[in-house]
Amino acid sequence: MNLKEKLLLTVPEFDFREYQNEDDFIVVCFFALFTANNMHSATIMEHCANCIAFIYNNKYPDYDAMLDQIALTLFDEDQFNEAFLDLLPAEVQQRFHNSIAMWRQGSGSVQ
Repeated sequence: MNLKEKLLLTVPEFDFREYQNEDDFIVVCFFALFTANNMHSATIMEHCANCIAFIYNNKYPDYDAMLDQIALTLFDEDQFNEAFLDLLPAEVQQRFHNSIAMWRQGSGSVQ
């Protein structure tokens, strides 16, 4: 199963028809925004977490960059919350924390 198929099955609320011909990384960028904008819905959070776990567990091509993009989008949109992180595998949680720590260090941000 490829990433777009997994998204269709796992996160039916995420409509990416207008950029379905884009490469997977571009789709993940839009998926990250969708995830950040839907933290109010427990069902959608669970669906998104399932798809993120799929990306990680299958070592999907460019999965490192994809996970970083999702983590940084959630952080940038101020939607980086523990309830969502708890739905992710421990390895992904750690990866998200590391991505944000590296971003803070590189940006000179002190938070």
